[in-house]
Amino acid sequence: MLEARAIVRIVLSNTYRQNNPDPRACYDHATGAKVENAPPCRVAFILQKNCSQCHAGPDGNAGLDLMSWVPAPDGKARTFPHLDRDRKQLAAHETLTRMAERLSATDPAVRMPKLMVMEAQERQELFRWVQEELARIAKEAAR
Repeated sequence: MLEARAIVRIVLSNTYRQNNPDPRACYDHATGAKVENAPPCRVAFILQKNCSQCHAGPDGNAGLDLMSWVPAPDGKARTFPHLDRDRKQLAAHETLTRMAERLSATDPAVRMPKLMVMEAQERQELFRWVQEELARIAKEAAR
């Protein structure tokens, strides 16, 4: 009975009905999910799994909340809430640049997630997404 319900849920899902689904996209969301306040589905999953223990909420380490995706101060981009020492929001480019540096660092004292193992594929996916966001921001700035 349980298997039958699971099969019905899958067949009736929006994901199942996609002709060529993007593996990074979410087509089905939990009831009440605020998708406008989250990065792409796969990125949100990787962040939740690997980063939320330290970087969640307004008191996240280094002033960084990786569980929210908000409009940047310039209004042109979206970013994570990331406060400097004076509790002012950093620019999206600055936040993403720091993330790229931490994800690609070879020094264990700098590399994130700190004192944890992150699957290589997930690190690569997250790094690639950060690079895409940085490129998009640069393109917008050039306009």
